[in-house]
Amino acid sequence: MLKAKEFREDNQKFLKDLGLTDDQLVDVDNMNACYTFSLERINSYGKENATKQKWAKPASQARHAQMDMIMGPENRAKFEKHITEKAQKIQAASTQCC
Repeated sequence: MLKAKEFREDNQKFLKDLGLTDDQLVDVDNMNACYTFSLERINSYGKENATKQKWAKPASQARHAQMDMIMGPENRAKFEKHITEKAQKIQAASTQCC
């Protein structure tokens, strides 16, 4: 199973292969940190799942818009596909494990 550091390093390599600059990689890291903190606050203050989902939707939409600004919509779509495929592999491996 990929550890957080390995997961990030793989993502950074993928983004570099897409042609992102070092400045863009820093911007993606900063954006992801803010998004994570937002989701943590939503989880802390949201009482019910419906409320959490209501608040998470605009946060996710803002993240997508920021990713489009940083890397362009085509690269964002490629990156999202990469992440989805990686998550599916991790999930499949974890269900076969034990």
